[in-house]
Amino acid sequence: MNEIKHLFSSDRVFAPYDFLVSHRQLLLRSDKIKGYPSNIDIIFFDVKYMELPSTLDSIAISEIPSDLVAEKLQSYSGTCYQIQANGDDFYVIAGEVRVFKNLLELSETSLGVLEYKGRDKEVILQADNH
Repeated sequence: MNEIKHLFSSDRVFAPYDFLVSHRQLLLRSDKIKGYPSNIDIIFFDVKYMELPSTLDSIAISEIPSDLVAEKLQSYSGTCYQIQANGDDFYVIAGEVRVFKNLLELSETSLGVLEYKGRDKEVILQADNH
């Protein structure tokens, strides 16, 4: 049996901000306008499944081993990421997840395949980054 692998946590509020349908990229953002000097962008690549509320408060993201994944999620290929927030558990199944800090404006996204705005400062996972 594999262990649950903690990847990232933050006490900031995040929200689903953008989804690039053609490349199945999901962006969760905690924006800088809430009194923080930078955005934190969490990007899931090659998303197969997502179960998320409209806001995620004080999140913790973990990689869940396949033997602990709920039966309803086992039919999807990819890594199962558990997001603990709002006192509950939510799930995203994707190829990978990466976290970035940036200074993008509200109208700008860090998703894309030709331009990579906001991806120049990657946050090391397994750290509490405010």
